[in-house]
Amino acid sequence: MVRNDVLQLEITGLTSECDGVGRASGLAVFVEGALPGDTVMAKITKLKKSYAHGRTIRLVKPSPDRVTPPCKALKCGGCSLQHASYESQLRLKRQRVQDDLERLGGIHGVTVPEAIGMKDPLHYRNKALYPVGMSNGKLVMGFYEKGSHDIIPADACLIQSESCSAALAAIQQFVEGSGISIYDEATNQGLLRHVLIRVGEGADDSGNVIEEIMVCLVINGDTLPNILYLKNICSRMIPTLKTIVLNTNTKASNTILGSACKTIWGPGFIHKKIFDLVFEVSPLSFFQVNTAQAEVLFGLVLEMAELEEDETAVDLHCGAGAITLLLARKAKSAIGIEISEEAVKDAVRNAELNSIKNVEFIAAPTEEAMPALVEKGATADLVVVDPPRKGCDPATIAAILAMAPKKIVYVSCDPGTLARDLKILINGGYSLDRIQPLDMFPMTSHVETVTRLTKTETAPEASQE
Repeated sequence: MVRNDVLQLEITGLTSECDGVGRASGLAVFVEGALPGDTVMAKITKLKKSYAHGRTIRLVKPSPDRVTPPCKALKCGGCSLQHASYESQLRLKRQRVQDDLERLGGIHGVTVPEAIGMKDPLHYRNKALYPVGMSNGKLVMGFYEKGSHDIIPADACLIQSESCSAALAAIQQFVEGSGISIYDEATNQGLLRHVLIRVGEGADDSGNVIEEIMVCLVINGDTLPNILYLKNICSRMIPTLKTIVLNTNTKASNTILGSACKTIWGPGFIHKKIFDLVFEVSPLSFFQVNTAQAEVLFGLVLEMAELEEDETAVDLHCGAGAITLLLARKAKSAIGIEISEEAVKDAVRNAELNSIKNVEFIAAPTEEAMPALVEKGATADLVVVDPPRKGCDPATIAAILAMAPKKIVYVSCDPGTLARDLKILINGGYSLDRIQPLDMFPMTSHVETVTRLTKTETAPEASQE
């Protein structure tokens, strides 16, 4: 095999980036867009000692799971599984969790159940971040093309809330009418960088649930001209507008949001409703982007936690405090730890909003706050951890093991780092007694997984290699 060879490949697997996997000349060949069950003619574009990359030039035989993608904006790369039937997406995600558990975690003897999917896997996202730029002299707002910072227009996105698309149209009309400058990454000049839109659920005077829209403009400066025009056009074109916020980011980097926000209309937040709790969410708050599946996720966490009234809980990476507050209602007390000070401010307000008093929030990195709690002699019956994609910091895991809670519930958005961390926790004296994948992000490669570990004095049931 050499570069530019054209080979017929049978695709038998899928990578975490949703590239199909075939084999030729003893090497794994990764083919973008191919699905297990496909037979493709692929041109070799990159050749390494142990693997190769290929590009499909002809689909010889389609997989029985292949469908026509519902969205034509394929270059954005966000919906990397939309060409697979939804049933097969759930199977593939379950298999990814199973494979990572065994290959990366060395954990065997655990059968991963089917992933919990959605009845309607479209228009589920309640948060959209749109980069803004110029292309051939024209304003463009949308999503980055896969592997680049070229912007693909997003007049309508099939996984975003339809309200996000409608709100973006209002912002585009404002920008075109006001003549404000557009940010240029190459020069760090220009004002408007990104548009953040969030969708929430509030209540009217009669208690009926109503939609709430937040518009946040990310700017390379402190002020925005023509604010009155912005207010007028948003109020006219976005019937459920709740608030408009400016976020300042003057850094010459790929960071999207800055740390400073200024409310120019409304309260500066929207509401999110989970079960019977109400949360205030600001532009900088972390909150699950799939509201429907968030309730399923939180329900799983509570179910696996099995909290008693006399037990205590610690919630790591707590965001705006949703899980912490749900735990506090079941437990004697709960502590939430979150690195973002803005998110912690939201969490404190949310505790007050829901009249939950047996809760404390700490604004600090978990790798600092957890060891500090252990040093003070703090204990917990339950630790819940919901880390970013990179998984838990080693210092955090060491502190969890030192605290030695009876139960750990680990919520993960990356099966690979989950498997790595589970291996450490199991070696530290815990057994894995439940695991459940959940599809929070249909049409994409991502899969959420909730696991429960319990403290044991004996060797764990799941064998490890």
